[in-house]
Amino acid sequence: MFCEHCGQKIPEGATFCEYCGAPVEPDANNGYSVDKKQKSSDRPRWLLPVLFLGLAAVSIAVGMFIASVAGGDDSHDKTEPTQTETVEEADGEAESDDAAGPDEDKTGPEYRVYAARGVGGGEGNDFYSFDKAIDQGALCVEQDVVMSGQGTLFVTRDRGYNGASDSVCAGAGFPKLEDVFERYGTGMVYVVEIKAEDTYAADELIRLIYDYGLEDNVIIQSFFPKILKRVKSEFPEMTSIILHDSGGMNRVSFGEALDLEYADMVAVNEAEGEMTEENCTAAQNAGKKFAVWNLDSESQIREAIEMGVDAYFTREPGLALKLEEKYGY
Repeated sequence: MFCEHCGQKIPEGATFCEYCGAPVEPDANNGYSVDKKQKSSDRPRWLLPVLFLGLAAVSIAVGMFIASVAGGDDSHDKTEPTQTETVEEADGEAESDDAAGPDEDKTGPEYRVYAARGVGGGEGNDFYSFDKAIDQGALCVEQDVVMSGQGTLFVTRDRGYNGASDSVCAGAGFPKLEDVFERYGTGMVYVVEIKAEDTYAADELIRLIYDYGLEDNVIIQSFFPKILKRVKSEFPEMTSIILHDSGGMNRVSFGEALDLEYADMVAVNEAEGEMTEENCTAAQNAGKKFAVWNLDSESQIREAIEMGVDAYFTREPGLALKLEEKYGY
């Protein structure tokens, strides 16, 4: 035990402090009071409150700083788009502004002007003539085709080569239709006239169209209704043209041509005087389009434009497109 007056340790049960002589009073718990000056710790009593107040102040300061950074002023209340979001939005706008592409209704002048066997007189039907037509701005280019004895489609207007051997047709310099498809791909609308009456020729054309993915790039034409019927049965949306004139190839009259359900267009020969207002009106009233071949002079082309024909064949597509731009509808 300790003396409560001088703090010195004294024996248990002592009644007087042997150091200062002060009497030792009994304690309720153990008979004597414990020294009130006994230290529970060496640190000052004011240290804990001061530390507590300091920590509280620091906590408040940190909280205010975080709030200012996270909240900011009113100008940052709205979330700003990230750089990635801005780029994606710009890309979306760019896609929506893309050009519409080719005329889906096929009503533009490039769909009315058919380059007859390419460009120029004579045979045509060769790569030189096709290239020249494209250079002049033509989109729709005609190819006449026959079928060899081996079932190959060769590009020529001479139907006498139907049934000839591949070697004979190749020796005459005729390109294969397959080679034409390979060369121009989807960069051309092929106005293919099948001059063979055998529907095997139509079957071969169908195969090539599928092989080269040209379902939307071919217009089929023929003097033979069954050729059109066979191709249209495979491609109902493909434009089909029944050809009519007074020559040996003709198979239907003008009136019969208007009644063919699998013919979308009737084409007549200008040289036979069949490009008339009457025929144009009759075809269009029957739900058909009206086409004419071959218009090569400015006066012929202007007359066709003014008449409102739907399409025409020409060996001068560059001239025709210029006149379409000037006088077309």
